[in-house]
Amino acid sequence: MIKVPNLKELTHEQKDTLIIELVTTINSLITRVGDLEAKLAKDRHHSSKPPSSDGLKRKPKSMRKTGGVQGGQPGEVAQDF
Repeated sequence: MIKVPNLKELTHEQKDTLIIELVTTINSLITRVGDLEAKLAKDRHHSSKPPSSDGLKRKPKSMRKTGGVQGGQPGEVAQDF
């Protein structure tokens, strides 16, 4: 946790130094968040990670369409045994 200094007691030079340190820290944190978000977005489709590392994401639905009639080949007659 960063302690907030009393700004009324700081000189202009100290305030300038503080601002530069804060901007540097913010830029570093922005970079780190971006890296972590990119890492989180990776799964086995985008990297060399195994499928088990995908997490609990919902599996995609099958894109197969069902044909009308199910069963034997066209023209074949069903036999009762």
